[in-house]
Parts: sequence; C-alpha cells; structure tokens
Amino acid sequence: MTREELERSAKQVVQSAEARIHYLGFDMLRDELLYGSKGPNPFRDIRVRRAVAAAIDVNAIRDKVFRGFTQPTGSIIAPPVHGYVKELDTRQPLDRTAAKRWLAEAGYPNGFEVTLDCMNTAPNSELCQAIVPMLQSIGIRARANL
Repeated sequence: MTREELERSAKQVVQSAEARIHYLGFDMLRDELLYGSKGPNPFRDIRVRRAVAAAIDVNAIRDKVFRGFTQPTGSIIAPPVHGYVKELDTRQPLDRTAAKRWLAEAGYPNGFEVTLDCMNTAPNSELCQAIVPMLQSIGIRARANL
C-alpha cells in the first residue's frame, strides 16, 4: 500500500511525530563475536562500522519499511529531545564501493558472518530483514535472529 493509499484509507487516524530512534548496536566489548565468524571481533574496527553504515540505504528503508512515515537521522537523539545537536546529525552516505574498500582495509576482504538480534515486532522485524541483504551486498553474511 502506498503512502497516498494509507492516507486516504486512514481518515480517522491521527498522524503525529514521535521521537523514536531505530539503530544498530554493535558488540564491541567482546574479543570475538558470540554469533558470527570466529576470530577477532570485526566491530572493534571503525572501518567496519563505517562500512555497515555506508551499506544501508536509509531512503529505501524509509520508503519501503516505514512507507515514507519516518525521517532518516545520523543522531541517536531525536530533534525534539533536549541535547539534540543539528550539526552532529549527519549520516555516512550510501556508498557500497567505499564500504567494500573499508572492509578490505580492516582485514575482511571476503566479509564475515554475523547474527543480528532483532525484536520480533513490527516494524523492527521488517527493518532487520531489510538490512540483511544490504549488508550481504558488501560481503557481510548477516542473518536476522527474530
């Protein structure tokens, strides 16, 4: 269903903004991932974290998962929340070529395996499922654990 169809069919539903942030949290404390490739924890390297950010098409997620009812952000703090700083609200641009280069520079030219632990509720499960093929496109063999 498109955004326009939703708006027409939801005449009695009130639309309003909320300060909800969806984000990926990386396990950077462990020496090795609990659920993924064996060896050093790839998320300890900032190039791997940048590669993940550069692989995720937030506009596609906005349009397909959230049906246009969201605003991509680069901040963990939403604009209406005290402490939000507009100048810090920047995202890594979508650039899968750079993402693959950063993975290679970090020692993962063939990627690695990782399990994403996700909440099993809408829209969280759909978001997680949308991210998996985006990560796979740069060589990170991700699996959604819903």
